[in-house]
Amino acid sequence: MFYKDDQEIIIRQCDVLGKSSDVRANKWAYVSKDDKVRLRHTIEQKITRIIVENRYLCYFKNEEINFVSEVMNRVPMFCNFLTASAYKRILFVGHDDASKYFWFVNNKKFTGKRTLEDDFPPERSDEKYFPEMNTMFQFIPLLLEHLKYQTGGMYVMPTESRHHGIVQKLYYEMLLDGYLGVDRRFNAMTAKKQYKHGEGFNIEDHWDGIPFDAVVFLGVPSEKEFTLEDVRKEFKPYIKPDCHFVDFWYGNEESYSKRFINAGHNEIQAERSLGEVMAVRGAWDKKVKTNGRGAEYDLMKKWIKIYTND
Repeated sequence: MFYKDDQEIIIRQCDVLGKSSDVRANKWAYVSKDDKVRLRHTIEQKITRIIVENRYLCYFKNEEINFVSEVMNRVPMFCNFLTASAYKRILFVGHDDASKYFWFVNNKKFTGKRTLEDDFPPERSDEKYFPEMNTMFQFIPLLLEHLKYQTGGMYVMPTESRHHGIVQKLYYEMLLDGYLGVDRRFNAMTAKKQYKHGEGFNIEDHWDGIPFDAVVFLGVPSEKEFTLEDVRKEFKPYIKPDCHFVDFWYGNEESYSKRFINAGHNEIQAERSLGEVMAVRGAWDKKVKTNGRGAEYDLMKKWIKIYTND
């Protein structure tokens, strides 16, 4: 699965019909080629300028891979997953690791260093690089906003400068400063520092008082082992009773074993929404139907976990 400039189908909105959450109606929409190309160029130009102006060390493209193209390739699928799950109001909790200056990992087929733990999808099996997923997850709010998905909410922005890397500066330019005076779908909730599981939430201000359908963690690491109850206590004031906790995370098996311990009975199987995501991608990109669909599905199933609040 590779990036294409072609007009793309997305799940822009999903409505729940009746009382059962199993009965849904997806509303597909098209993103034009011009809009995709314009957004891709805008993100890449801003990243390049931010790196130069702040003298950051960051490798986001090389002779084989361009991280921004991979964002435009994969992040709409994560956005589609959230809309297909019928979340209308989301609190995004990200984690911008400013010290992570390689935005891609190596194929373990060729090297034992900085590898994706899983095998590369079939169409990439002979390539050397794959995008670093926990960084990629940070771009989900950006594409939800700029591709005009019909969902909204807030995202946590740390106020301490030491937590402001490339991604946070992109947020300020593309979700805050660039939209002054405009009715945005997402607004910022400030916190003194970045959230890390096991360290506390540290919210400062700007919650609008409207509870959330889902709290979505974007590549958030853990300070120590933690349980679902630990997370529930941190976010209880901000969520609906039937809220979901959605964890976008990529790590090794040891890291997974320390996350949401003993939450198995609260875990929701994501097959339905993932199936819809793959169906939409297959309708647009015919190669997905015959090359790597199973592998891509399995990777997404590993990267995305959902837990109920009850």
